[in-house]
Amino acid sequence: VVKNIAAAGTKLNVLGVSGQWLRVSDASGVSGYIRSDLVNYKSASQTKPPVQPSAPATAGDKLVETAMLYKGYAYTWGGMSPSTGFDCSGFANYVCKQHDITLNRVAQDIYSYDGTAVAKENLLPGDLVFFGYGPYCVTHMGIYIGDNDFIHASTSPTGVIISELDSNYYTRMYVGAKRVA
Repeated sequence: VVKNIAAAGTKLNVLGVSGQWLRVSDASGVSGYIRSDLVNYKSASQTKPPVQPSAPATAGDKLVETAMLYKGYAYTWGGMSPSTGFDCSGFANYVCKQHDITLNRVAQDIYSYDGTAVAKENLLPGDLVFFGYGPYCVTHMGIYIGDNDFIHASTSPTGVIISELDSNYYTRMYVGAKRVA
């Protein structure tokens, strides 16, 4: 389910940029994400648009673009598709599969066997982030989208959401990251 945060023509404030995604908010403070190619830019002085990124989208940017399509979808333990809902590793598997990337099924095995380790300070959009009680007890994962945020299938009440990597809980539970794209 895709939810609109603003009607066409609404002025939005750009809070951050991650690849081709803009983190925006409206005048009431409601925030969300929108692809930059869907926005007409005007600078604060309304004289000229900001410079568009000239670099082509990376494989990681493409993973993020796909992942963002499922924001708001249901969480289901063991779920691996939009029709049934997702659990955290099912979500990562589904998104990666759309880009011909094969992962192990569960977060612990993905962390242990897939991709290349990435230091937290070197995270790029599309990297997989892992949480738990250490490298041998990984209990959750998500996809880093940039600006210290990640998207993940969180819980039954919330479904697929975006969370801040530096929130108290995720800082405490952070185990590591892997690059698969």
